[in-house]
Amino acid sequence: MSAHVQACIAVGEEMSKENMHPLHEAHREFAKQTNGKAWELLQKENLSEDEKDELIYASYASAYHWSNVGTVVNRQRGEWLISRAHSKLGNGSMALSHAQKCFELTDSNNPEFQSFDLAYAMEAMARAHALQNNATEATNFYRKAIAAANMIVKEEDRTLFFSDLRGGNWNTFRFHE
Repeated sequence: MSAHVQACIAVGEEMSKENMHPLHEAHREFAKQTNGKAWELLQKENLSEDEKDELIYASYASAYHWSNVGTVVNRQRGEWLISRAHSKLGNGSMALSHAQKCFELTDSNNPEFQSFDLAYAMEAMARAHALQNNATEATNFYRKAIAAANMIVKEEDRTLFFSDLRGGNWNTFRFHE
């Protein structure tokens, strides 16, 4: 326990994110590092068994650390990352569970969410349903993902989304855009 935390406890000072600055910054730094590691592994073509474990650990760790310092957008993106990690590894039920959490957060109509976030939430649902062999749901969400993507204002973001949409594990499903 840090000296700062001990001092706050000794004087009965309430512990808040503001007076726990070092912990707050540590969460932020770990969130960034684990997010970067998860993305690095998602981009890799073939993963060893250890790398598969690391991908799952990194995606959950990133979501955890962002949940301590981020916004609802960070939480939504964390759920997407976990879903995508499970999708890459073919874990359909876990991918769907986290895709649903991602979708529910996005569907809350929070004004912080952009079409970019909506497109990725729909993509996660489509991909997870494809892994579960739910062809009707996969197709439905895939079409919604494309519609949301077409609303993305920044060309660079839209291009990135379509690149992500075309990649990854779709469990042999093929969609026509």
